[in-house]
Amino acid sequence: MITEGVNINIRSIMGQSPLNAADEMKQDKVRALLIENGAEDKPIQFPVLEGDYMGQKPPGDTPELFALGIVSSIWGLHSTAAFSPDGNIVLWAPMITIPGQLYSTGGILMSERKKGRWTAPRFAPFTGDEEGDVPFFSPDGKRVYFMSAMPLPGDPQSRKERIWFVDQDEQNVRYWVSEGKLYRYRGTADGSYSNGTLLASSTSHLSFAYYDEDGQVTADAGAVRQVAAELHVERAGHLARLASAVRLRNK
Repeated sequence: MITEGVNINIRSIMGQSPLNAADEMKQDKVRALLIENGAEDKPIQFPVLEGDYMGQKPPGDTPELFALGIVSSIWGLHSTAAFSPDGNIVLWAPMITIPGQLYSTGGILMSERKKGRWTAPRFAPFTGDEEGDVPFFSPDGKRVYFMSAMPLPGDPQSRKERIWFVDQDEQNVRYWVSEGKLYRYRGTADGSYSNGTLLASSTSHLSFAYYDEDGQVTADAGAVRQVAAELHVERAGHLARLASAVRLRNK
């Protein structure tokens, strides 16, 4: 394409140049080729987006592509766009395809509304560019749950999908459930993580309940207005329930 005279400094809707894309994908050879052929080494020129929903049209009853070229981009998506309850953070999980790799990859991307303006997408601090998927916020917005196959600290062979969560006020702390036990580990200054701290000796089960507009339990997907989840844990011999609920938007 370069030999055909394609503009190598052209930018996408989200203001990303081919060089920015090469940096994001850690394609050093592509980067070097672009620089050799006169590519400008400048940061992403993200457009000015203000207002709710990343400055996009508020959701309605007709499905539409959301944030075309930014969230709904050239990559596939492996989650919805999850907004914090206050509307100031959005998280989503792209399916990024790397040449030569059998499977797509990608952590969780995030954008924040700061001083009224949405920031350019970046990897969330609690996953980096590691695997991360299907993020969602707790009802109070203080906690983010997500799925990841990240290995447990000190055990690189322990890769498998687990449900993790982080608290928004301490994003260098991760939690996970392993063999029925709930652990926490904290990030250190060198970027590694401490050994896990056992928080609960038993997590017996995670259950869900679905309620209609009148607060009655329902199995009719079209009538569901609230989803409640309970994680049953045991600590120091006492059984406890960690519960949360999500209210769905009325039709």
